Amino acid sequence: MNRTMIEISEDMQALDALLSEEGIDWDSPEVQAIVCDLATENEENFNTKVDNYVALITEWVGRTVTRETEAKRLSALAKIDKNNAERLKERLKYNLEAMGRLKVETPRYRVTVAKNGGKIPLVVNARVEELPADCVRTELKPDNDAIRSKLEAGEAIAGCTLGDRGTSLRIK
Repeated sequence: MNRTMIEISEDMQALDALLSEEGIDWDSPEVQAIVCDLATENEENFNTKVDNYVALITEWVGRTVTRETEAKRLSALAKIDKNNAERLKERLKYNLEAMGRLKVETPRYRVTVAKNGGKIPLVVNARVEELPADCVRTELKPDNDAIRSKLEAGEAIAGCTLGDRGTSLRIK
């Protein structure tokens, strides 16, 4: 019988509840045999279910590693292709500008060297201290290390607490 982890857990809880009941003749061979059979069956089902879970987890982790490795490989190839295309575009633009040919039509393409749109580029060579105060932005961010140190030392900081560590499943 293929049972779910929830069903097995419920059976184990029911067996635990049964063992805590009063008025049962625990010395009776029949009761001992029933309890022993239930415990053994649940333990076997539980161990089989856990083994199957871990096998599936292991398979998915292996697949993840393989797919991530392949994704990195493909990403590196895409980056090479992108860089090659950008270099060729820059080389073509440079040569067209050098020859003074800002428009070229071929049987398949129309190539134009045109000014970029949008905002005029801003070049800031001054140090921040040299800029007017209304042209400088300051960003306020919490210093997490300082907050943690104070909380760990027992100081109270409004709106700040140390959280609980979570749990994790480790498979070896």
